[in-house]
Amino acid sequence: GQAMAKEVRIFSPLLTIPGSLVLVGGALYSWMRSRATYNLFIAAGTVVIAASGSLARLGWSGA
Repeated sequence: GQAMAKEVRIFSPLLTIPGSLVLVGGALYSWMRSRATYNLFIAAGTVVIAASGSLARLGWSGA
């Protein structure tokens, strides 16, 4: 969380939060239409990566 300049870290949530929501929403929508299991894996992986990034930003780098 400290590798980038403060100005970049301020705008980071404005891009990552909507991007994660669009990716999870798109994967779930695609799953609803096709019932293909891999879309659930994409959604779950996105949630894990987003949660880990949020925890790392809050200081828990073990995530």
